[in-house]
Amino acid sequence: MSGYQDGLAGSRVKVRAKIEPDQGKSVIIREVPYGVTTESLIDSILAAQDKGKIKVANISDNTGARVEIVVTFQRGVDMDKVMDALYAFTECETTLSPNGMVIRDGKPVAMSVTEMVRHNADQTRGLLKRDLEIRRDRLELRWHHKSLVQIFVENRIYLRIEKAKTWEAVLSEIDKGLDPFKKQLRQAVTHDDLVMLTEVKIRRISAWDAEKAKEELSAIDKEIKQVKGFLRKLTDYTIAYFDRLIADYGKGRERKTELASFDTVKAVEVVERTEKLYVERASGFIGTDLKGGEEVGPCSSIDNVLVILEDGGLFVSKVDGRKYIGEKIVYVQVFGPDDRDTVFNIVYEHRKKERAFVKRFTVGGATRDKRYELGKSAGDTRVHHVSVGGGKFVYVKLRKKPRIRTDLYFRFDDFAVKGRGAGGNTITKHRVSSAQDISENVYMNRLGLDELPPPSAADAEDEPEEIAAPETKKNAERRPRRTSNRN
Repeated sequence: MSGYQDGLAGSRVKVRAKIEPDQGKSVIIREVPYGVTTESLIDSILAAQDKGKIKVANISDNTGARVEIVVTFQRGVDMDKVMDALYAFTECETTLSPNGMVIRDGKPVAMSVTEMVRHNADQTRGLLKRDLEIRRDRLELRWHHKSLVQIFVENRIYLRIEKAKTWEAVLSEIDKGLDPFKKQLRQAVTHDDLVMLTEVKIRRISAWDAEKAKEELSAIDKEIKQVKGFLRKLTDYTIAYFDRLIADYGKGRERKTELASFDTVKAVEVVERTEKLYVERASGFIGTDLKGGEEVGPCSSIDNVLVILEDGGLFVSKVDGRKYIGEKIVYVQVFGPDDRDTVFNIVYEHRKKERAFVKRFTVGGATRDKRYELGKSAGDTRVHHVSVGGGKFVYVKLRKKPRIRTDLYFRFDDFAVKGRGAGGNTITKHRVSSAQDISENVYMNRLGLDELPPPSAADAEDEPEEIAAPETKKNAERRPRRTSNRN
């Protein structure tokens, strides 16, 4: 429910099937998400199987009165990841997008669920108020009519109409007879009231029960008082109305979904890596169909691949059967979301300026198949070495040249980690012949170190002077003498 946002437009709710582990390599799907059928769910499982994302041996649909889909997986499948894989690659997990569009005052209005409930409650309260007012008015009219009949009969006003010769005279005599009693009434006497009294039957007059008439008026008064009390406490009356609805109609209509928190399944963590990635470094191809190429490692169809070319180009591309990236691939690996913060170490050369750099960087976010430049100048870079992580050491061999030291040893941890687009730190202003990984022991031995000093983490970019190795007695003796051209 983390993306629910009270049901506003653009909100999202994840819904999962109910899955139970069964014996051996099987699971049973007991309930399916809203909008999903057993047929579409099975089709999605088979589609995931065809794409190599899960390994299914058999599917049995035993659905009757209740959903029951038995999924059996192949041998060797990690059952701890089975449910996550079903959620990640099939319709066992779907996303619903609420669209709270309602008609209010004749116009469409977007509402959150809370606003809908509040609006509905207010509307119900208003309807109940109107219903009570109508009920009150009808009771008042009923009391008025009964009171008129009581006065008409008990005070023998009906005798006055015997001498009247016309209809108007009849109504006039009745009205005059009611005059002394009109103060007892709660409403004015109308023409319709007078006509109603002329319709009182002789049988009703002869069988008149005064005591019963008083009791009927008292009962109507009591009901009127109750209705007026409801109107004074209309909110409480509305709540009681909803409570009655729940009591009368709520049984068997309880919530069927279970509200729960669960972590989003990362597909790259649960996908079965059933394929192998290969690379042809010289020709620049990568893919799962290059059986004659160099094997990189296991992969899946949803994985990304990171490639670094000798000319300083960096690419992130999706795994494919056969794909051309660029000639002279110096580094390739399956690249997952967790690798965005992985530290890469490279030694590269700016060939025109005859200057070499050490660079440490993280890839961060990258657009698929877009070229990113790792060197200072596009088209004039040559990457000599790539390694990953901390605690790495490198031996750089310079091209032979009079009066220079051709063997350089570096610890990558002595350089700061920067962004992908940073230039790096200058290590030499001479041409590089090669660069290769060395161990910590070799590094210490070559520099004559008894113990490894703490990293210095140089932070300056493109240092104007050559960065020297740590000062030791051995390398001090073989360091070339400097000459100055100053006057």
